[in-house]
Amino acid sequence: MSKKIVLFVDDEIEILEIIEDVFKDSPFNVICAESGKTALDYSKKHKINLIVCDLILNDISGLEVLTHFKENHPNTYRILTTGYLDEKQENYCREIGVFQKIIPKPWDIYEIRDQITKAVS
Repeated sequence: MSKKIVLFVDDEIEILEIIEDVFKDSPFNVICAESGKTALDYSKKHKINLIVCDLILNDISGLEVLTHFKENHPNTYRILTTGYLDEKQENYCREIGVFQKIIPKPWDIYEIRDQITKAVS
């Protein structure tokens, strides 16, 4: 049986480097994407089990990425992460159901590791 795949999408390279380091010994594969379009390309090539996507990206919005996964890969568990979500935005995102969980930034990296590991298991 192949390992499950977790996709992290964030346009901050430093964050992706930390993610790769923290998850290097995890029981699943971690793929990092620096843009929304790269994440969409990965979704065509890999069965993504869980996606963690930042709301604000340089090319397309995290909502567009998560909406794509909701519509085209409904079995992918979707996590939105951001430091800029207001209550109105959050309520809208919940109403349209683009994510199952939200993790606000800044994160405790060990806490997010635990949350991701539980969600993938």
